[in-house]
Amino acid sequence: MNKATQHQPPRMAQRLLERFVDDRWWQELTGDLEEQFEDNLQLKGLRRARFIYWMEVLRLLRPHILKRSQRNNFFMLSFNHIKISYRSLLKNKVFAFVNILGLSVGIASVMLIGIYVNYETSYDKFFADSDRIHRIALNRIYPTRSKLFGTSSVMLAPTLNNNYPQVEKATRLHRLFFNNEIEVTITESNESFIETKFLFADSAYFDVFSYKFLAGNPRNALTQLDGVVLTRSTAERYFGTSDVLGKTINANGGPLN
Repeated sequence: MNKATQHQPPRMAQRLLERFVDDRWWQELTGDLEEQFEDNLQLKGLRRARFIYWMEVLRLLRPHILKRSQRNNFFMLSFNHIKISYRSLLKNKVFAFVNILGLSVGIASVMLIGIYVNYETSYDKFFADSDRIHRIALNRIYPTRSKLFGTSSVMLAPTLNNNYPQVEKATRLHRLFFNNEIEVTITESNESFIETKFLFADSAYFDVFSYKFLAGNPRNALTQLDGVVLTRSTAERYFGTSDVLGKTINANGGPLN
């Protein structure tokens, strides 16, 4: 085999096109494929160009471009397979039911597992640097068992900040026990609300978790003991507007603003 032959598209792939593709398409397709082969030969090398040529040929073998005889054979084979499968199912109803049920359960299980894995791996991904944020958990050991809790000591955050240089920043988040119910009173209207998602955080919270602020500065939002941050929906529920910077609410026994 000389060098000129080596640099040609795969001969077997060309014969495959010539054998099965309708004459109306064959000339145009082979011309386009040869141009693409020449470009790939210069950019990606001979082996890669030949591989891509084969993949394109196989991708082009579709029913609508096959020769009429090949197209009829294709549809006839497909119809015969469907007819034979249908007759087999009717003849072996119990066997068919068990197989279809098993296939359905298997597909459903794979889909549910995929949904679960996708949820677990995408959890809290909307935070910037989410791959670097870790939650400390408590492993409480009992005489006969152990149990994990999503909580830790209040002193753990300053301990990590002061003694572990690999920890860039540690923050604390706290909620009340049981129902976590806190009465919130609006100073302007004297209207009261019972909140169950009221959380306490230290000043480093927004250094770790990224939120888009409509007003105010996340760097000093929680530096004061009476500081409070409201979501847009909560602000509109309390005051009828999201422009609430400087307004005051009463919660946890004192004013917050």
